[in-house]
Amino acid sequence: MSPTTFSCLPPRAPETLARHSTVRLCGPDADFHAWAATPPMGWNSWDCFGTTVTEAQTKANADFMAAKLKAHGWQYVVVDIEWYQPTASGHGYVPGAKLVMDKFGRLLPAVEKFPSAANGAGFKPLADYVHAKGLKFGIHFMRGIPRQAVKQNTPVLGSDKHAADIADTSSVCSWNPDMYGVDVRRPGGQEYYNSLLALYAGWGVDFIKVDDISRPYDEVQKLEIEAIRRAITKTGRPIVLSLSPGETPLARSAHVADHANMWRISDDFWDNWPSSDPSSNASTTGLRIVAPAPGPMPTCCPSAASSSVARPTSRATSCSPS
Repeated sequence: MSPTTFSCLPPRAPETLARHSTVRLCGPDADFHAWAATPPMGWNSWDCFGTTVTEAQTKANADFMAAKLKAHGWQYVVVDIEWYQPTASGHGYVPGAKLVMDKFGRLLPAVEKFPSAANGAGFKPLADYVHAKGLKFGIHFMRGIPRQAVKQNTPVLGSDKHAADIADTSSVCSWNPDMYGVDVRRPGGQEYYNSLLALYAGWGVDFIKVDDISRPYDEVQKLEIEAIRRAITKTGRPIVLSLSPGETPLARSAHVADHANMWRISDDFWDNWPSSDPSSNASTTGLRIVAPAPGPMPTCCPSAASSSVARPTSRATSCSPS
């Protein structure tokens, strides 16, 4: 069982250390950076299973982690992309595929893959299983609202608006056909993200990997990151926020550090020679800019992985799987 991402902990500038010298773990004044004070360690389904991971496979990996790795600090079990697409296969995507969705345009686990999600249970039974082993549960989701919801013009929970009112149909992912961006400046946009995070918190989700949001990091994506941060805060649950894909633009380093726990500093990093070529991987440059304090520079450990930065809380330097 190999990890699919690596988190690198860079040194923190002295003024940032002072700013975060006292943190609260919960409540309205919580500092969310404390929820991932060190690089999260865990397993993500993407590399091995692509879009196809099932409940049984997720449980098997949770069982292994609890038995062999929990004692060494591993704790996150993360289900990656297209858990809502019943017929997904491999590492690709099917334009126009029918997605499992509730009446408010929120994607739900496909029971063909996750049988315990039947009867509206969502991921709660699987999260309960993971939690019972002393581990934490996470999911991947794409930014925005399903194109399927926009076509059906589903209502936005907590608002008098509908999917078509908040969708930015010009803001689309270049590699996945499922979603439109959400213009959170429009009435109903923030409410949509509030409804998503309320659903995930109700399932017991501890970690979210939000995709198609940190590259190119345009204004729509920037505002969606802010909306997701507000929505997480509103739930009252300490949900770790990881942004993807990479590399995250260096010009956005201050903004991303103020809104996320983790962000990508490279594109997918696989176990082959081209991925290890420094000329095609900007990780080192990213760390130099994001972590300007003097001292030793961290490096990301190579594997069949993608690289992320976890917001640090000390000047320690480490590299850990997550």
